[in-house]
Amino acid sequence: MKKIKWYPIISVILVFSLAVVMCSCSNSVEEDNIAVVSTAESLEEPEESEQSETYESSFEEISVIAKLDELPDYISDNSEHYTKLLSNILKLYYTGVINGRIHSGNFVPQRAKDVLPSENDTAEKRKEYADYCTIGGALEFYSTDSTDFNYYEIYNGCLPYFSNDKNGNIYITENISMDSVWQLTDYDETMRYVFKYCNPDKLEKEAMAFISSEINSTCKNYYNGIKEGTIVKNSFAQQYTHDTLPDQYTAPEPRLGLAKHATIGGALEFIGKYRQFSIFINKLGIDSTGNIYPMSDKSKNDLKVISDTYLTMQEIYHITALQ
Repeated sequence: MKKIKWYPIISVILVFSLAVVMCSCSNSVEEDNIAVVSTAESLEEPEESEQSETYESSFEEISVIAKLDELPDYISDNSEHYTKLLSNILKLYYTGVINGRIHSGNFVPQRAKDVLPSENDTAEKRKEYADYCTIGGALEFYSTDSTDFNYYEIYNGCLPYFSNDKNGNIYITENISMDSVWQLTDYDETMRYVFKYCNPDKLEKEAMAFISSEINSTCKNYYNGIKEGTIVKNSFAQQYTHDTLPDQYTAPEPRLGLAKHATIGGALEFIGKYRQFSIFINKLGIDSTGNIYPMSDKSKNDLKVISDTYLTMQEIYHITALQ
């Protein structure tokens, strides 16, 4: 019998086995790599989802406190400011719902339980809705788009320290001696309790006096800030307006030009109050000296109505080419 030489066959078998092992290892490595990528992708998804939920439920993060042990220092040290501010916020919201400027089409509360009338509801229906709107709803409305203060948080746990009188004015309870006052309770307290004895027309005049004063000082600060270079690009996000702002290298003369063409709408957005104040803009007017007042102010006979938020600083202040 012819003797078979096994060495070449064994070599072939060994080479084939080695190839199989290497292929298997390669597949294993590729599978491991896929698993790593897949795991990394799965770790990123919850982070994106979490950020989205945080953004959408920003008001939900506030833990509502029934009553703090004592008023915080920022209120007790500046009580006149915070009592007047709360009073004006409530008047603005209440009368805004009554006169149809605030409705379900432009404000949807996330935290408050307020149900707002539609834009086309009757005056009687709007008044009914307004009476059942709440302090919490007013504070949430005023906080819309604010980048500096959350007014819902500022007064959290503080309301039981405040009282209102028959005219709807707010006071720190311990600072007043009058008998006709009613203590505030919480964010769910309705406007009908605060303004039960008030004339809505009078409240609206007071609310318009408040925002006209705010807008008046804001426009001056906005114009001067652009002119002096303290307000520049990216100082604030322009979501509703399109003013062209200087950058940090813009020379004084071009800055002045940009300041002249800046708008009242840009000024409102600069302070985070565009949505709150712009809906009332044609209830305000400008006098011959460039100051802003409510059109209802009978002491001013030279007021020109502000028709829209595109009015420029040059038009407000009657700025000539040389100024």
